[in-house]
Amino acid sequence: MRSHLLLPLLLTPTLSLSPPHSKRSLTDPHWTYTGSTGSLLWHTLSPTFSTCATGQHQSPIDLTAQTGTVLDNASERVVQLSYPPCADFRCKNDGHTVECLPVDEGAMVMRVGEQGGKEYHLTEFHWHTPSEHLVAGRYYPLEVHFVHASGPADDPSTQFAVFGIFFDITPTAAGTSDFIQQLLPTSFGRLPVPGKGLATLGEPGVEIGMKNLRIGDIPAHLASAPKLHTYAGSLTTPPCTEGISWFVVDAPMRVGLEGYRGLKSVLGFNARFTQNTPGGRNLVELVRSAGEGRERRRRRN
Repeated sequence: MRSHLLLPLLLTPTLSLSPPHSKRSLTDPHWTYTGSTGSLLWHTLSPTFSTCATGQHQSPIDLTAQTGTVLDNASERVVQLSYPPCADFRCKNDGHTVECLPVDEGAMVMRVGEQGGKEYHLTEFHWHTPSEHLVAGRYYPLEVHFVHASGPADDPSTQFAVFGIFFDITPTAAGTSDFIQQLLPTSFGRLPVPGKGLATLGEPGVEIGMKNLRIGDIPAHLASAPKLHTYAGSLTTPPCTEGISWFVVDAPMRVGLEGYRGLKSVLGFNARFTQNTPGGRNLVELVRSAGEGRERRRRRN
């Protein structure tokens, strides 16, 4: 399927879309990724989380030619990132991930569609270990989501587009970008620098400033690895709201082993389980129906 056939679906206005991550309501119930408050049971924690168990366009998914559209962004130019070379961010451990918010939200723009297309502004980026999306059944150690909004978070007509990048591990810092070196710094390409970078955010609520972060490395990666997977999905965290436009780069960036270990020590495991093909029945509903069927057969016997 070519991109111009899918774009009208991705750019359809989404009503009453709950804002991601730090802009969620502070009254949301406690949730995690494992156990009795984990992703299989999010729908039981609050009526506002019901879409996690009923939605038919949930994220993340296994990215293949059958589950979405694969774009050659070099020739089709469907997605354009206009980021400055450097920008200032505030990064915080919010208890679920490390989230980095730009000091100037209007400075970084994502355009989707032909002839400039629809404009979104970067509101934050955050991290997942392991990756939430798969590519043809393969996980990556790390995935970063760059969340963009078309307007204010509290405006019901605001749409969200998420740009995702995978990271693969390299034994040293060789081949890693300035962006990742600033966030996950290493000494001599081997060991984390004490007291610097995201590895210092070990407790929820801890926050640091990142001055002159080389955010321009992100559009540079898109230019060098232009193959994109795109589909209409959802937030990967409660309330699992649908109507999110996803664009995930096929080729990974690199992260040094020790830098990755430092971030992993902060994040732990924070990835939602893989969802069904978009449009298919929600996996939680399928499991529940299968269990009910087994119980009925047991009672008949």
